[in-house]
Amino acid sequence: GAFWGLFYWKRALIWPESMDEVIPQTYGHMMHSFLAVFALLELIVFNHQYPSFNTGFAICMIFAGCYVTWLYLVRYVSGIWAYPILYKLTSPWNKEMFIGGVVSLLMALYCIQHGLHHTVHGTNEEDYTTKEDAVINQNKE
Repeated sequence: GAFWGLFYWKRALIWPESMDEVIPQTYGHMMHSFLAVFALLELIVFNHQYPSFNTGFAICMIFAGCYVTWLYLVRYVSGIWAYPILYKLTSPWNKEMFIGGVVSLLMALYCIQHGLHHTVHGTNEEDYTTKEDAVINQNKE
């Protein structure tokens, strides 16, 4: 969502036209559109066993932290920002606010996915922190 929103708002910030000669636009769809479609199909078709909400949320936060660290490390080592939009954000804290917004969007999408999974597949023993908690809860019923 964020990629295509920026793409249609100000394409040059995220995917300059000069990149079309090197990387076709279909690649952008493979990276950003098709993944969403296949993720939704997978969510509907398969009832995966997920960790507890808090554990999954923490894993997403760790991933986001590693990715942001990588963005800044690439900038520090090579002098290049991975995304052209980061060159345009020159006012103090603009980059951090933008990156924080993207991380917030990631966490919101995790929450939505968690809710969709429960809507499609219902609540089951995987929703508990441990198998022992599930057994204890079953015995209460």
